[in-house]
Amino acid sequence: MSSSPSYRRRSVMALVVVLLTMSSGRIAAQGDSACTWDRCALRLHGTFFGVKLVRGANDEKVTGFGWSPPALPFLAERSDSAARHYASYRSKQRKSALMSLLGTGAIVVGAIIANDNDNAIGPGLFLGGLTLTIGGGVVALSAHNELSRAIWWYNRTLPRDP
Repeated sequence: MSSSPSYRRRSVMALVVVLLTMSSGRIAAQGDSACTWDRCALRLHGTFFGVKLVRGANDEKVTGFGWSPPALPFLAERSDSAARHYASYRSKQRKSALMSLLGTGAIVVGAIIANDNDNAIGPGLFLGGLTLTIGGGVVALSAHNELSRAIWWYNRTLPRDP
């Protein structure tokens, strides 16, 4: 059973309409006038279990934070400055996580070696790992500041409520 050209044309037209509707909805959501300061402004919210990114006056959770930086592409869509600071945050956060992981590993291995042997390798690894872990913490603070700047630039683009 073959399809008629009219049926195929209608199917293609329906697909085009659906795709255009979906893409225009995405564009409208980015510049949505309903996304005001009170509804969409972002901030970091600390909890006992860590930090989360919340939106609006009702603290709607956007994402939590872990070892790897979350993907927040919408920060880059509204402002070049927000995009630059967000990219710097992701880079520094990855570097911090790697430094902390390697440092912790060196501390553990150094402690094991120091406990079993009398040579200087164990304490050296331990101190090197401690230094690396502290350095990772310093880089993490810098990453946090970059994320804060990205959020500020993002929020700056939101229209104020009347």
